[in-house]
Amino acid sequence: MQFRFQVLIGLFSLFVLPVLPNCPAFVRNGAEVLAQSPPHRSFSFRAKPKSSCAVYLVTEVGLLVRMVNSQKTTDLYHRDGTHSYGEDFGVRFGGQGNVGLMFNVSRTASLGVIGFGVVEEHRPRAGVKLRYRFWEWVGTAIDLEGGMAVDLATDEFSKDLDRRQWLVAGLSLSHTQFVHFVFQLESWLQDYPPNRRTSAAYIGLRFGY
Repeated sequence: MQFRFQVLIGLFSLFVLPVLPNCPAFVRNGAEVLAQSPPHRSFSFRAKPKSSCAVYLVTEVGLLVRMVNSQKTTDLYHRDGTHSYGEDFGVRFGGQGNVGLMFNVSRTASLGVIGFGVVEEHRPRAGVKLRYRFWEWVGTAIDLEGGMAVDLATDEFSKDLDRRQWLVAGLSLSHTQFVHFVFQLESWLQDYPPNRRTSAAYIGLRFGY
């Protein structure tokens, strides 16, 4: 019985296996598998994990809503007895844009540099931040980021405040490939009162790849 089984295996190996690759069904099924596997690229214009690309471009726009701000200055009193009037904060809404490059450093992680700008009443700013992305699967990701910004406001009140050491940190969650829920925290020093630290927390939506 064992001898017959060995003979059958030998005949199968000699006559059946060489024919299978030429079988139309075999070829068709193999082509379908290849078609379903996404091609690997060195660069992508859309965010993708390492299985699909090595580097991808970041282009995003977002809407931020300020939920908390620690202080609000309305009058600056100077040593000569004069004072100036203004506001640290205006309306609660701001727009943000991000552009950068991300490198897939492992199957589930990306690391990159993002340049950003924020337009907000009384406090436009721009800066650079590092971003770490953890991929769960394509389209679902968690982003952690941190960096620094500079004040772009040019009015006299903002110049008197002299905002500096502007720190930015963020967390975003995405369950689609395009829409991200964002939590952002900012903190900076300014000269009134001397070396006063002011902070603000935002939530919002970010759109892009």
